[in-house]
Amino acid sequence: IITNLGGAISLLSITIISMPYFSRIQKLLDKIALIARENLKGVRVIRAFSNQNHEVKRFNLETKNQKDEQVKVGKIQALLNPFTYLIVNFAIIIIIYASGFQVNVGSLSQGEVIALVNYMNSILQALIVFANVLSIYNKATASYQRVFEVLETKPKVEDQGVYETLTPIENMIEFKNVNFGYLQKDVLHDLSFTIKKDETVGIIGGTGAGKSTLMKVLTGIYQKDSGSITYKGQEVAFHNTREAQDNGVVIVHQELNMVGDLTVAQNIFIGREPKKGIRVDDKKMIEDSKKLFKDLNIEIDPREKMSNLTVGKQQMCEIAKAISHKAEVIIFDEPSAALTEKEIADLFVIIRDLREKNLGIVYISHRMDEIKVITDRVTVMRDGGYVGTLITKDSTKEDIINMMVGRVIYEDPKEHSMVAPDAPVVLKVEHLNAGKMVQDVSFELRKGEILGFSGLMGAGRTETARALFGADPKQSGKISIMDKSGQLREVTINSPQDAVKYGIGYLSEDRRRYGCVVQKSVTENTTLATMEEFTSGIFINKSKEKEVSERYVKELATKTPNCEQLVVNLSGGNQQK
Repeated sequence: IITNLGGAISLLSITIISMPYFSRIQKLLDKIALIARENLKGVRVIRAFSNQNHEVKRFNLETKNQKDEQVKVGKIQALLNPFTYLIVNFAIIIIIYASGFQVNVGSLSQGEVIALVNYMNSILQALIVFANVLSIYNKATASYQRVFEVLETKPKVEDQGVYETLTPIENMIEFKNVNFGYLQKDVLHDLSFTIKKDETVGIIGGTGAGKSTLMKVLTGIYQKDSGSITYKGQEVAFHNTREAQDNGVVIVHQELNMVGDLTVAQNIFIGREPKKGIRVDDKKMIEDSKKLFKDLNIEIDPREKMSNLTVGKQQMCEIAKAISHKAEVIIFDEPSAALTEKEIADLFVIIRDLREKNLGIVYISHRMDEIKVITDRVTVMRDGGYVGTLITKDSTKEDIINMMVGRVIYEDPKEHSMVAPDAPVVLKVEHLNAGKMVQDVSFELRKGEILGFSGLMGAGRTETARALFGADPKQSGKISIMDKSGQLREVTINSPQDAVKYGIGYLSEDRRRYGCVVQKSVTENTTLATMEEFTSGIFINKSKEKEVSERYVKELATKTPNCEQLVVNLSGGNQQK
């Protein structure tokens, strides 16, 4: 008992002594990685010197050494595992018993010999571990010093001509002749342009131009067919979003990727939660979240349930999540689609702060006013190809629109309605009440008219539309609709089915939650609201369904390989169609 306990204490002592060295080794390796990254990934710096190719090889060797040492650290940490200790000792005992080893050294019994062997094994194992730790620490220190020697080497006089390559890389990301096709359809073709450091570049284009698809190719959601993508001077091909995030390229999607039933902090660190032993360290996760929000000048409680936040605050949480990945490039894909003007203004403040911190920002939007306000340059795409890039402050809306569609489209603001004052009323709503948000709402809609509803967040615009459509219950009010004879007739709308029956359509602000069934086909989504027109008893008329959906795909110019394509695979604009 005493000898085994002594062995365990020896091993524990060596483990405690070794721990600071593990920490120092990790810091050294992190510093080497940082030096390499900040100096154009090290190798590019050295390649600037034409007479120092041997230094390139030497630096590459040092980089390889760091990986080898990290592997060794992992192996040594495994040796310190108590299970390893028990297994080794158990194996020695088995060998002694299996060999029938009989001893009689003085008064020592066989069990005492085994205990003594265990003790000696523990001491030997502990010494080996400590020796390896010191060896790795010395090698890491030497490599760290060697990296500085290599990077600080100055070129000879005759090499001064190439010294300018030591300046920081201007282009954070460069696309060259990128091609991508999906289901035999050419989505991106020969696309080439750059994204610079310390700037906000806007990407704009019509529906189906390939804006979001290009960013999904960059972040590893899709794999390009040909061409090259260079990130910080090195050609890359990320295979998934996790790989892109680990390298500092993060995308904030148009549809927010949040889990409503989890807290804000849990959403930010989902999949990479800080641990305390085998348990999740909730305290650290909350503190880290608070620090992120403080850096972004955002007031959000990390303990709040995500579903309780507004869409705008959820967007801010997505940005905090991106920053937590130590992002160097952040892509905003239509970030303002569901935000109020105040929330958009807050978003712009954050984007400007991020740009000041030397991040590269990509801002995808179809809103011309936003592009003019927040971007430094604007890149225009059309039909999956690159059209051109403009300096935002030196260009006009007409210039951008002309590049987008090939012609200038501009309408002067209306000074009066184009609809005749005596045009027939097709919809009349009187004293509509629905919950707390819709109180005594009355309006008329005339034939051929576009009637706009405006107001601040919480004014009741969406709630009025949902009550009118039967998606939310109403307490009182009168709704009248023009019938086939041209007369207004009061109707009862208690459900969306009733609204559809009376010829009312509803396009929601959140198409994924309320508009489309994204895991169904284009055909199924097209006919979903009027299935009775395509059924006979229990049978669905598939040919009629296909005919109607193909007609609407053509009329709306929806970009899809065919009508059987799942809606989830279409771009945001085509999902809207």
